[in-house]
Amino acid sequence: GEPGQNRVAILFNDILMRKQAEEALRDSQQRYHSLLANLPDYAIYRLDANGTITEWNEGALRMKGYSAEEAVGQPAFLCYTLEDRAAGEAEQELLKAAQTGRVEKEAIRLRKTGERFWVNEITTAIHDAQGQLVGFTKISRDITRRKQAQALRRQLEQRTRLAVEAAEMATWEWHLVTDEVYWNEQHFKLLGMPVEPHPQRSQAFVSRIHPQDRDWVVNELTRAIDEQSLFDTEFRIIRDDQVTRWMSGYGRVTGEEDGRPAQMSGIMFDITDRKTAEEALRASEERMNKLISLMPAGLYTCDVKGRITYFNRRAVELWGRKPRFEDTQDRFCGAFRLWQPDGSPLVHVKSAMADAVQKGISFRDLEVRVEQPNGNRLTAYVNIDPLFDEEGKLMGAINVFMDVTKQKKAEEGLREADRRKNEFLAMLAHELRNPMATLGNGLQILSLTASANTQAKSVLEMMSRQTEHLVRMVDDLLDVSRISQGKIELRKASVNLVELTRQAIESVQALVQQKQQQLTVRLPATPVKLEGDATRLVQMVMNLLTNASRYTHPKGTLHVSLEHQGQRALLRVEDTGIGLSPDQLTSIFELFVQVDNSLARSEGGLGLGLTLVKQIVELHGGTVEAQSKGLGQGSTFLVSLPTSTEANGHLC
Repeated sequence: GEPGQNRVAILFNDILMRKQAEEALRDSQQRYHSLLANLPDYAIYRLDANGTITEWNEGALRMKGYSAEEAVGQPAFLCYTLEDRAAGEAEQELLKAAQTGRVEKEAIRLRKTGERFWVNEITTAIHDAQGQLVGFTKISRDITRRKQAQALRRQLEQRTRLAVEAAEMATWEWHLVTDEVYWNEQHFKLLGMPVEPHPQRSQAFVSRIHPQDRDWVVNELTRAIDEQSLFDTEFRIIRDDQVTRWMSGYGRVTGEEDGRPAQMSGIMFDITDRKTAEEALRASEERMNKLISLMPAGLYTCDVKGRITYFNRRAVELWGRKPRFEDTQDRFCGAFRLWQPDGSPLVHVKSAMADAVQKGISFRDLEVRVEQPNGNRLTAYVNIDPLFDEEGKLMGAINVFMDVTKQKKAEEGLREADRRKNEFLAMLAHELRNPMATLGNGLQILSLTASANTQAKSVLEMMSRQTEHLVRMVDDLLDVSRISQGKIELRKASVNLVELTRQAIESVQALVQQKQQQLTVRLPATPVKLEGDATRLVQMVMNLLTNASRYTHPKGTLHVSLEHQGQRALLRVEDTGIGLSPDQLTSIFELFVQVDNSLARSEGGLGLGLTLVKQIVELHGGTVEAQSKGLGQGSTFLVSLPTSTEANGHLC
């Protein structure tokens, strides 16, 4: 009836809202973890409600020196000074954040090395949907340089104030009519002169100005007198001890006679340190600009309106032109045209640079096609970061892009070569199969007629074994080719891996007995069920056992075990054979790779068995790894497969 329909509708709506909330939570978590990974200049970490660190980003490692492994599990006062720890600052901040939602402060912290540094730190309380406190987020920014600069500025201001108050700053008073100049003691010191009786002549000062600056300073003084304006300039002086120093001079007309300038007063102070720093900064910027101009990557910046504010030489080369500032279509990028990797057009205002500038987000290794004015197109990988000022206001973005056209063509060439290789292997295997079948049939017929001839029978048996060996290699080659091309179809069903392992063991018993090897087996008493292709899984186990036997000396030991751990089946095949070097632990699964060893060479083969093992395991959603302590110390192959509750039905 209608009430029942309403209840169903309400239930459906509740489920829909819950799904939407779960999706929103996942999106939020993804954005949060992306934020952690892409803000290396900010220390971002989380604490639980008790103040214990639970997450720690790369920026925190760079800033504070502790790795995530070292920091997670530590209390909130990690990196606090001893004074702040004793005062309970960390606990008070968390308490205040819990009460008000957010606490921001500037404080001194300790790096792992013991170095003290300044941070701007924001602590934000995190509550769940019911309003219960579940933890805190801390975001720290290193402001040591800013604090040092502020301290230096305050120090300079204080020094200036004290100098003026104590008459230690160089002061001068110039009587223009009589050309008498009165200096204070500090003025003599700045010029490296002994204190002399007043008055001095203006030439005493002018003669000590650096020859290259002298005319400029005299002209500026004359202009300030004639226009009764401010004398404000920087210049060099040569002290009496022949040391050159930079000075900053200020002055203005302070007295008149008959409407004409009669007196000028001012100050002078040494700015050599500042000039040295400015020169060092200028040289550093020049080196940086030169480095940027020589970069193999294009680099440019935009402001928040998308106007290109800086670009290097390589950017112009990749664009095929300089950006046209008068063209609004050139906002966010100087390229003639942009294209998506799929060939669809990409307008500048919809580009990643526009998103970075407008939304403050970063991009890594983004592929884009750049078209030059001459029609030439190149492929570029783009890396973009937003730019913020000291207050965190978005100021624009920086884009570093690299031409990877040759690399992409090379990759395409490799893929094409790999495809041709697989086609060739498949064709070769097919072409070999028919002759091998004919040989096998012929040997069977010959064996019927040679039963009385012992020598002929022995030769035929040897030929049959070698033919069977060739057939197995051809079959392996065909399997590898099919799997590589995605042409093999798994016939999946619910199978018992315990029984399949027994079948594989029975199939290799003859080989093990022939080499007088000891094989121990430990299998579960209960079935281990999974969704899989029984034939392929038996083939996988057989290949592992055959590999273990072949590369273990006669009378060696093999061990097979299977266990069910949670939702995974773990198959382990161990041997006391020739072992593997560290560089072989992953390459051993590659196509046609064999261990370079006399025993391995004597066993022959194409090196396909373990390649098939890896491919079959991965087709079943599992993993395989090789372990060994080194050459001569045996090997272990560990296969992990999802059991029925986790199997996800991978089909090719």
